[in-house]
Amino acid sequence: MARTARSWDPGWIHHVDARAHCGAPIFATDEDRAFVVARATRVFAEEGIVCLGWAVLVNHYHLLLRCPASPGHALLRLNTAIARRARLKGGGAGAVFQGRFFSALCTSDESLRRRLAYVTANAVHHRVVPSVAALRGYAWSSFDDVMGVRDAKLASPDDVLSVFHETDADQARRGFVELLEGRALAWAGRTGDPDLDDEDDADSDEPKLVVTRRVADETGMRRTVGAVLGASARPADDWDTVAGRRAALRAIGWRPTDLVAPVCALVGAEPADVRTGCRRSAPSQARAIVSHVAADHLAWPTNEVAAAVAATSSAVVQARPRGAALLAGLRVTAAEIVAVSRRR
Repeated sequence: MARTARSWDPGWIHHVDARAHCGAPIFATDEDRAFVVARATRVFAEEGIVCLGWAVLVNHYHLLLRCPASPGHALLRLNTAIARRARLKGGGAGAVFQGRFFSALCTSDESLRRRLAYVTANAVHHRVVPSVAALRGYAWSSFDDVMGVRDAKLASPDDVLSVFHETDADQARRGFVELLEGRALAWAGRTGDPDLDDEDDADSDEPKLVVTRRVADETGMRRTVGAVLGASARPADDWDTVAGRRAALRAIGWRPTDLVAPVCALVGAEPADVRTGCRRSAPSQARAIVSHVAADHLAWPTNEVAAAVAATSSAVVQARPRGAALLAGLRVTAAEIVAVSRRR
């Protein structure tokens, strides 16, 4: 079936993002992120594209672009360079990015402002930094570009500030910060604003945690498996060795199958689908995470892990790296998942 054509008009502003396949940490280092910014700067200059906002996270990036034509060709150039570098650096084969890039038009001034806040403060949204104030000095967002703290790396400060005030830069910057602060409060659940994420990630298949509310950005807390299940995910005791963890779990009758329910809560899968060998995306993701947690974090016998997820031992071995990448993308630790599974 053919894909639906993208909508675009010359001069319109697009919010685009691209995400790594299975949440792999392809932008794990400052060198990786610097490559994205440098290559995007070059490509956009050559394509006549103006960038109003950007953020580079561990496994995806966001851009807000005013384009003279469809952004497809520019994104193809950018993502091809990123993918080639990732494969030369880390080896492997297959897709580096998860499907085609997400793209949405800013169809109104309000839409532009919302997306400008979402893109610029994305590191706050993902708890990489604790607050909007902490974006000052953070290298991988356009915040300092707009605030004049540094020479602009990629974004065009004048184009951003004109959204808030045409002549007074200081007043425009105050309006810009107020917008970001309001967005951060909405993410933290401190306002009645129903406009939290709406369509910002509508085209993304990235696994997400389902939380009942957002935690305050000032605390530096992040979403956890405990937030999903309504329980503290902090272990009651410290396990210094893998053998000690495994022995303690065996003593209380714990088995790898106890991981299935909390992991399914993370990725939106049904435990029954995991235990019966269903091969759809969500159960497969859950199966990979269980394999990683049980085999790598606890060194549990592979045959017992395989029985818990209705897979062969060789499939468990192959799934472990994918499970580790998925867990990194979800920003949840193996220890948190095990702690919650013990309380069930």
